[in-house]
Amino acid sequence: MHLSRNEKILAIAFAVMSICGILFTPAGLETRPLSSLRSYTLIPLFLAGTILDFASLILIFKKPRISAISGIVAAIEYVFLAPGDQAQFFFVGVQVPVGITINEIVALIASIVVLLFAPMVYLANRKSSKPSP
Repeated sequence: MHLSRNEKILAIAFAVMSICGILFTPAGLETRPLSSLRSYTLIPLFLAGTILDFASLILIFKKPRISAISGIVAAIEYVFLAPGDQAQFFFVGVQVPVGITINEIVALIASIVVLLFAPMVYLANRKSSKPSP
């Protein structure tokens, strides 16, 4: 499958966001104890973002329009995740590790790239509503 320039940029941003999503887990850079988590209902929210990143990365090769939509949802989540974590909304009484802070900055930059390029990919892959003559 041949990807356009914007689709390639989007694929790279999705890959970066997917790697960042994995690094946000305790298997990655997260060293804060789960007992300091404000609410365990936040865990599915974090997992949903990572799953959307992977899904968007896979879909960009077959269905770029759907990929753009799911990527925008994941990017919006990361845009709120980074400042919320830095403000200690998610973990109570524990400083944010330096690795997580750097990871959040990278994810935030990738999210901004997705928010800029996903609408262009979405519009470029729009099917014509006019019937062909």
